Amino acid sequence: MNLPSVFMIGWEFPPHNSGGLGTACEGLTSALSKALINQTFVLPHQLPFDADFAQVFNPLHPHINFVHVNMQIFPYGALTQEDYLYLKKRRLYSKSSMVDQALAYAETVGYLSNFYPHDVIHAHDWMTYPAAFAAAKNTHKPVILHVHSTEFDRTLNGNTNATISQIEYEGLAKADHVITVSQYTKNIICDKYAVDASKVHVVHNGVDLSRQRNIQINNNLLKNYLNGKKIIVFVGRFTSQKGPDYFVTIADKITKEIPEAMFIMAGSGDMYHQIVMQSANSRLTGKLLFAGFLRNFEREFLYRRADLFIMPSVSEPFGIVALEAAGENTPVIISKQSGVNEVLTDALSANFWDTDLISSQAISVLNNNNYQNELGYRLCQQAQQITWDKAAYKCIDVYKEMSNL
Repeated sequence: MNLPSVFMIGWEFPPHNSGGLGTACEGLTSALSKALINQTFVLPHQLPFDADFAQVFNPLHPHINFVHVNMQIFPYGALTQEDYLYLKKRRLYSKSSMVDQALAYAETVGYLSNFYPHDVIHAHDWMTYPAAFAAAKNTHKPVILHVHSTEFDRTLNGNTNATISQIEYEGLAKADHVITVSQYTKNIICDKYAVDASKVHVVHNGVDLSRQRNIQINNNLLKNYLNGKKIIVFVGRFTSQKGPDYFVTIADKITKEIPEAMFIMAGSGDMYHQIVMQSANSRLTGKLLFAGFLRNFEREFLYRRADLFIMPSVSEPFGIVALEAAGENTPVIISKQSGVNEVLTDALSANFWDTDLISSQAISVLNNNNYQNELGYRLCQQAQQITWDKAAYKCIDVYKEMSNL
């Protein structure tokens, strides 16, 4: 059987990722590799390389060839202080806009595309769209645009960036096929950008629970953490899209009924100081802890120790963190404005703004150990069925349709 070769264009990949996009790219490319799909993954790196670009062959996934372009792309528009000081010291910090960065990336990727034979071009989110069409101009191969989020998700007050919206609009119109991470996102692009629904394929994200479960955590450490109190967890960027302010409001309502409950928020972002002030004004000091951006052991520790995970996103194209939490037998409450709501159907859900309902659902779970355990078990069983392998095979079907293989 002939299998297509893929020229994959991204902008972040673990461990140099600031959100779920990098996690999604890692999960999908890994599953495609298992399915024997040859991939060239082009990646702008946030940290410098000694050479202009370096080919990195991953022995665990021999069907993936990573090509790192020596650029700094910051997809969410802001640097951490640590990033800024590091790049400034190395004289690598540029004040160019994200659009400038995307166009510079496109020029380099277009050139590189000549050297890596492929059947299809698969690009992830708006910053890679110009690069995808620069590559297609050289190689005349069909283009798939994979939508993980849109400008309408990221800017909720109507103050969208006109240039970014235009890049999304033109790219989605020109693409041969479009993949969205949920029906929720498909509806947005069809409504906001008038994309022909017939060329849009919904491919839900997945989760690789084997990686999480390979992390060894002492059970006594879990049991004794915070003296065994009930713990409610939020994991995500501190931006309006993710609803961290709603989480604080929910925490305030829960603590009135369960005074001993503890809340942990893992993440960072432009709303951090606002959330700290909101927490203090709600008299949650000492009850709500800020853990920062967590990876690997620390994040897995929270998933396993949590009595409840809440994702009150205002506009969430998918929400991989909810799957990760559910995979560790943790009950989850998710907003109805999320793509994961389409696949994690046993989860409790509510409109993001209905903090009374969410807090009521939370209190019911926290006050009933049997209900908590039963819900966690059901969600874990469901999460185990939502895999990257399934997502990969759906993508392969699209590749074959486009390349006539």
